[in-house]
Amino acid sequence: MNLLSILGGNAFVMFNKELAHEVSVNGAIIFGQLCSSYESFGSKNMLSTYKGENYFYLTSDTIQEETALSYKQQVKAIKDLEEAGYIKTVIMGSPARKYFHITNKIMEQFKGVSSDKREKLNKENIQETIDLGAAEDKFRINKREKQACTKGQTKPLPFSQAYKDINKKEQDKEINYNFNCNYKEPLRPELFRALLTNSCNEFYTKFSVGRYSKKQWNTLIEKFVNDTIESQRYINVSEHKIKGFAYKCLERIIDHNDYKHSDEFSDYQEVMKELNSNHNISISNSLLYNWLE
Repeated sequence: MNLLSILGGNAFVMFNKELAHEVSVNGAIIFGQLCSSYESFGSKNMLSTYKGENYFYLTSDTIQEETALSYKQQVKAIKDLEEAGYIKTVIMGSPARKYFHITNKIMEQFKGVSSDKREKLNKENIQETIDLGAAEDKFRINKREKQACTKGQTKPLPFSQAYKDINKKEQDKEINYNFNCNYKEPLRPELFRALLTNSCNEFYTKFSVGRYSKKQWNTLIEKFVNDTIESQRYINVSEHKIKGFAYKCLERIIDHNDYKHSDEFSDYQEVMKELNSNHNISISNSLLYNWLE
């Protein structure tokens, strides 16, 4: 296995340990990505010149995609690199973009490092990568073995048995998900009658003034409550919604009642009587009444 070719692949960012100790881990990650982008832009003759220095731009979205660092982490890391003198940044162009310049400080820092030391650092980096990969593989194996164990066991079950147990758990989940935890039994009719009657009477002043006497109001409410229970509409009305239900129903009843006693309804009756006399059409008074109700 050629580990150097793996490290140089698209899935890795070059990381310098000495820079991480001096600046920060995120700073070293950002710097590795900037070096990679500098080489890429340079090979395509896409570098921009500003005050005699070569600059290139990278968006925060691109950096996040390549390094998995958030915008907030990027800002802190870039600031650390600037203060340490490894990079310069400038905003220019239209639309405005952040351009980066890599200073010579990193080259000067490595001038004093011998080739033997550099080779040693490379070997250490490779060994750390191997150790990290081995640790991750061991973690995955242990996790798979643990998933194959039932509660109280330390050894994994045979694959077929483990699969059956997992499948049974999934079936149990489906059964539990189909159970409606929010179901509540409807109120008893007599309790609902008392609650609905009290809620209606709370709106007595709003709806009865100028329309009904106290006796007429009580008769109306009694009929409304009885119809609601007999038709079993109360089953779908929970206790905390009774007041709103009462208000909306009374509002419709009062609107119909007001229309029946309005001039428009009188005109309507006159027109229907005239049509009835001219065309001998019999109109059922009971049907007319039911429509208004």
